[in-house]
Amino acid sequence: MVDLGIDFYDIAFKDNQIWYAVEDPSEPIQVFNNAGTRVFSISSSIVPRAHGMTFDDLGYLWVSDADADLIYQVDLNSTGISGQGSSPLEHAAVTPSCNPFSSSVSIRLTGFGGPVSIMVMDISGRIVTELEAEDQLVWNGTDRSGAQVPSGAYLIVATDDSGNCCSSRLIRL
Repeated sequence: MVDLGIDFYDIAFKDNQIWYAVEDPSEPIQVFNNAGTRVFSISSSIVPRAHGMTFDDLGYLWVSDADADLIYQVDLNSTGISGQGSSPLEHAAVTPSCNPFSSSVSIRLTGFGGPVSIMVMDISGRIVTELEAEDQLVWNGTDRSGAQVPSGAYLIVATDDSGNCCSSRLIRL
């Protein structure tokens, strides 16, 4: 990896490009090729601040903003960014019945338009499990393979068929 001499919060890799979450008020995400040449950036109009980043299996870029306690989903295609990042909706909510929880937690989903896909991610942005629900679900604290997840912080990210997205932080004791 080429030393670019920039301060960054997090990096992610995709298609031989290095994605940096940086402290830049106008371009919080900057993308470089393996030679260290900047190829593009994502402006603060799409993602106001970036602290953590990861890509999911579908190619979406997920960006966390720890200061505002938000997670953004950015849809990327072969020509670059296709649309705005999704921030939590004014009327949508992901509400755990108890937080922190120890064995299982009921999660209420309000303000979404139809079925909701739920991703549970650990604090590093790795997907722990994926669930489906309409208005409510119970997560029993297990990962995709059915094993109990360790104590710690998790992010619940809910997305409906229209691409509306909302998230909530959850602590497991």
